[in-house]
Amino acid sequence: AAGETVTIKPGDSRLASGRLTFKSANDGGMITVHSLERAQGTPVYPGHMEITEESDGLLLLNEVDLEEYLKRVAPSEMPPTYELEALKAQAVCARTYAWRQIQGNAYSTYGAHVDDSTNFQVYNNISTSERTDQAVNETCGQMLFYNDKPIEAFYYSTSCGHGADGSVWGNEGAALPYLRSMQIKKGARELTMEDNDTFDDYIRSKNITSYDASYPMFRWHVDIKASILSAQIPGVGNVTDVNVVSRGLGGIASEVEVKGDGGSYKIKGQSQVRSMLGNTELVIKKQDGSDMTGTAALPSAFISVEKRTAEDGSIVFRVYGGGFGHGVGMSQNGAHSMAKAGKTYKDILDFFYHGAEIRTE
Repeated sequence: AAGETVTIKPGDSRLASGRLTFKSANDGGMITVHSLERAQGTPVYPGHMEITEESDGLLLLNEVDLEEYLKRVAPSEMPPTYELEALKAQAVCARTYAWRQIQGNAYSTYGAHVDDSTNFQVYNNISTSERTDQAVNETCGQMLFYNDKPIEAFYYSTSCGHGADGSVWGNEGAALPYLRSMQIKKGARELTMEDNDTFDDYIRSKNITSYDASYPMFRWHVDIKASILSAQIPGVGNVTDVNVVSRGLGGIASEVEVKGDGGSYKIKGQSQVRSMLGNTELVIKKQDGSDMTGTAALPSAFISVEKRTAEDGSIVFRVYGGGFGHGVGMSQNGAHSMAKAGKTYKDILDFFYHGAEIRTE
């Protein structure tokens, strides 16, 4: 009933027979979970909640209509203040992504499809808003398809002016033709391997035309002490050099070699490059002069590395980088700029997912 509070703890006798389901007595009523804390505060959920007791604690499941789910994904993944056409593009991407996860059924063991974190899509971290609700409603049921299958509608925060293709995740991703490596600007051209010869100059330049060029994370740099890398790169001893030895389409670092007095180590793949060169102690300098601190990974793998010697004689590596995220699919800030320039959500989706078509399912 409205206002009624129920407390469930491990060992509760009501869990002995399996799953315990909570439903609002009022049709369309919401359920508040007081033991959770999110950016919005204490989260409130549509649909109904289910609890089971697992070996490592209580498992809380929210069964919710897909469109209601999306109304709580959209504001958590893109600021509601963004242009409506960008929000609509985000809604279509989020719906397509969610539908693929439903089909994939990764959490079938728990009777669920997704979790509420960045492992899938961030859900109900930020409260719903009128604008993101409108974006979901105006694209109701719309998803992106290629060859009659819902696409991998990847998206990320900010580009460096270049996008990567699906090969950042291996051969399977390389076989997705709608995920192209291309310039993120008006009149964009597709990028090929020869573009990577000049990538060092490109990523160090701030005079670049791009839909993302005005955002703080478009260009950034960070100084990494050799001692930090020596402590976290296995089998190299004291680090003496760091070099990007292989790049993917668009210039993304796909292989980085770290040398030391005890050996060398090759970091492979954009995710590993970001995590193994990152450290929570680093101070990342954005192009607007502000700092990013406390993050365990580099913002992106669109990087160039320069070896320097500090005043005390120690080795420091200056990493010049651009963008925030994996660089595949839709740049959210790029989409916002495109919408401000008068592009529709269909224009935006066509730009970032070449050859994919919007269908209403």
